Amino acid sequence: MRVVPFATLMALGVLAVSSSYAGACEEIEAQDLNSRIEAALTLAETSGSLDADGQDRLTALREDLSKASDAQLQAQDSGDSAKLNEVCETYEDILKRAESLSQ
Repeated sequence: MRVVPFATLMALGVLAVSSSYAGACEEIEAQDLNSRIEAALTLAETSGSLDADGQDRLTALREDLSKASDAQLQAQDSGDSAKLNEVCETYEDILKRAESLSQ
């Protein structure tokens, strides 16, 4: 019997979680993504390493986050799960772009 190292299992778990919102996003997952985006944007903003282009991208991401947050509230208020799934997809895209600012 082959033993799988713990680190490998952890990496697979992280990969599974990162794509777990696709297709079935609920309010808690949407809020989690929103919080992760806020953290990534704050980290990029306070790092002091953004040039003018980076600052422009940060501003655009904050605007995209604001629009997505509004869409999230509307989806939750109306109980529209399809719209909430779209919001989570948008959040995932924004999160990827936000995390790239700090790299």
